[in-house]
Amino acid sequence: MRISGGVLKGRTLRVSGSERFRPTTDRVRQAIFNILGPGVIESSVLDLYAGTGSLGIEALSRGARRAWFVERDGRKTFALRETLKIFGLAGQSEIVRSPVERFLTTCFESFDLILADPPYETPDEQITGLLHIVASGTVLAPDGMILLERGWVKGTRVVPENLAVRDERTYGRTTVIFYERKNHEEKDMRLPGDF
Repeated sequence: MRISGGVLKGRTLRVSGSERFRPTTDRVRQAIFNILGPGVIESSVLDLYAGTGSLGIEALSRGARRAWFVERDGRKTFALRETLKIFGLAGQSEIVRSPVERFLTTCFESFDLILADPPYETPDEQITGLLHIVASGTVLAPDGMILLERGWVKGTRVVPENLAVRDERTYGRTTVIFYERKNHEEKDMRLPGDF
């Protein structure tokens, strides 16, 4: 698994075969960041269900100012901490070992881009609740965006009432949905990618 763009392009993210990682594939990650384009530069990023940290690390490689990684598994947070040190990203990063829901209800930071890659078996109701917490609190900046990666299920889409789908793409068995607040002005949230 390699970083697909930015200053770390081509660097390899190590994934232990003994652990149950399901990292975002190189192809999907590259597509996501091609769509986001220069909007990532100087942004603050929150990587939920971080695992290997591939999404947050990709954002840092492409110019994000800082990234926080939230992961509940101690072995994964240890491995992620080592990876960030090796890549020289420790000074721009914060790792929080916590369940995502607990973190979101206690966090006082605000982020421009929230990347959520929950386990594919996570129920729709839980995802809806998570998105509602993010959109109704202060963790998402006023002009921020939430990106949700899910296993593809025909005919289902999680859309809480306070969010709008800005874009949606399917890559094989993976669907990526970009959300924004419903009341946000269109001109402020244009994605630079090809959609």
